[in-house]
Amino acid sequence: MDKNNIHFKLKELRKERNLSVNRLADKIGEDYQKVGRIERGTRSMTVDYLVKISRALDVPVEALLNDQNQNNDKDANAQSYFLNKIVVLVEEKISNYLDIPKKGRLISQLYESVLKFSPNNQELFLTLVFDIIQILLDLEEEK
Repeated sequence: MDKNNIHFKLKELRKERNLSVNRLADKIGEDYQKVGRIERGTRSMTVDYLVKISRALDVPVEALLNDQNQNNDKDANAQSYFLNKIVVLVEEKISNYLDIPKKGRLISQLYESVLKFSPNNQELFLTLVFDIIQILLDLEEEK
C-alpha cells in the first residue's frame, strides 16, 4: 500500500499510539468494523470522520491529508495551519447547520480562497470570514 495513502497513514498513526482498532473505534464513537474498512481502503472517509480521527490520534487533519514527502517549508506550514483552522471552525461553529457534503465543499472553498491571498493577508481574510460567520450565527440565534 502507498505510504502516502490516507488509509495507510491512519493505520500507522493508530499503531504508533498503541491503539487497537476496537479502542480507536471507542474513542471516536464509531463501529470497529467501520474503522477497519477505512484502514483497508474499502470505505471512504467523511470530513466528520477525518476530524474525529485527527482528534483521537492527536494529530492535525493535514497530517492525514498531506503527502509525507512534502517539504516542511514556511508555505507548507502556513497552508497546514489554515486548513486546520478552517476545519476546526466549520466543525465547532457550523456543523449543525450543514450536511456532510456541504461541510466538505465549504472547507474546500474557504481553503482555496485563503490561498488566493498573499501570506500577509491570509490571516486577516480568515479572521474576517470567522467574524462574519459568528455574526450570522448570532443573528440566527436571535430569531
